[in-house]
Amino acid sequence: MMEQVVSAPQKSILKSTAPINLFLSGVGSGKTHLLGIKTYQLIRKFPKVRGFVGANTYLQLVQSTLF
Repeated sequence: MMEQVVSAPQKSILKSTAPINLFLSGVGSGKTHLLGIKTYQLIRKFPKVRGFVGANTYLQLVQSTLF
């Protein structure tokens, strides 16, 4: 088991039971890291469900850190 270190705002998002959460923050705040952890949690909980990560524009998608 690997333990991840997260900030207090990240922890509140990870523990949230709300259907929609907003994590609005600046460069280097760990948004992509948080998305990776949350995705991992969902994959473990629902292993047979298909998922999708998208973007508002093609430029955002191709310049993303998520390939």
